[in-house]
Amino acid sequence: MSTIEQRKQRQTPVYIQIKEALIRDIQMYNKVGDMLASEFELSSIYNVNRHTLRRAVDELIKEGVVERHHGKGTIVRAPSIHYPIASRTRLTETLEAQGISTSSRVIRKQQVSARGGIEPKVGLHLSCPSLRMSSH
Repeated sequence: MSTIEQRKQRQTPVYIQIKEALIRDIQMYNKVGDMLASEFELSSIYNVNRHTLRRAVDELIKEGVVERHHGKGTIVRAPSIHYPIASRTRLTETLEAQGISTSSRVIRKQQVSARGGIEPKVGLHLSCPSLRMSSH
C-alpha cells in the first residue's frame, strides 16, 4: 500500500497529516530563517498534489511556524512567545518558564521629575521641595 493510500485511510485529513510531518521535519532539520524546499519539491517529497501541500503550509502560516514571501519562498519563523498578562506578571519569570533565557543591560540612567500633576495619580508624594517642578 502506498504512503498516500495509508494517509487516506486515516481519519485525519491529508493536509493536516502533511502539516504535522512538516512541523516534525522543521523541528529536526531547520532553524529560524531557513528556507523550506519549494512547494513543488515538497509535494514530490510527500507524494501529494501542490494544492494539498499549499493547504498544509497555509496551516503552518496560521500557526506562526513559517511565513511565505512571494517570489522568495517559505521561511521558518522564530517561535511565538506565550505571554499572559495579569497582576504580578514578571517578564523574566514568564520567559524563563518557557525556556527562554533573559538578560538586561542598563543603557542610560537619569532622574526625571514628574510633571503636570502626575505625582498623585501614580501614587508619588515627593517630599523634597527641590524635586518639585515650579509651575511658572
